[in-house]
Amino acid sequence: MTILQIKTVIYMTWVLVGFIIVTFLLILCLFLRVRVHISYQQQGQDNDGSLTVSILRGLIKKQWEVPTMKMDEDSFSMDYEAYSSGLFSKKKKKKQEKKGTLKDVEKQREYMQTTLHHVAGFTRILRRFLKNVRVREFRWETVIGTGDAASTGTLSGVAWTGKSALFALVAEKMSVRHLPDLKVTPLFQAAFFHTSLSCIVTFSVGNAMRALIQVLIHARIKDEPASKHKPEDRNVSKEA
Repeated sequence: MTILQIKTVIYMTWVLVGFIIVTFLLILCLFLRVRVHISYQQQGQDNDGSLTVSILRGLIKKQWEVPTMKMDEDSFSMDYEAYSSGLFSKKKKKKQEKKGTLKDVEKQREYMQTTLHHVAGFTRILRRFLKNVRVREFRWETVIGTGDAASTGTLSGVAWTGKSALFALVAEKMSVRHLPDLKVTPLFQAAFFHTSLSCIVTFSVGNAMRALIQVLIHARIKDEPASKHKPEDRNVSKEA
């Protein structure tokens, strides 16, 4: 063998080894599990919450906080500030500071409904994705009081019913691995409200990618028939 042939063999060997390593890492990534932690607390008009997404036991992590909202009574608008953290940094930084009205919220809701309407079979895709989501923790504690014993008891019963119904829906759509921790504590002596929710779910990267691909495919399929009927074709049919 010549020197050129030896170099070619060595080069092809390294290319093959690199291809095998990259393929192995890609397959491994598909089985990695994403951990999502939803945390929310509210006491009176003060609220505090966060959404944390992490991979590899927190080695890669991204956190968003619930925007702090303040109502401007003069202009009937809401001022809110949103904070987030980097993938590898735990320091929180201000992400945005905006002012919006109730009309802006309504426009965003209509936009989301229109977007989801263009995805054929979105509900079926979502159900299939949620079936592979595992609920690792579901803890919801509430302390409630109105100052009146009768209304406090009634409101506590309503809170129990609502929590039980919500968790039953979660258990039906997802895979629950641990029993929930649901608590409702009535406070008969004073008017008071405090609630805290902590929910941890996990899902695989492969499951998320499959759902995303299905959404993109169904969105394209639904847009194709509309693109076939061009304005020129409708004009021709009218003239005929």
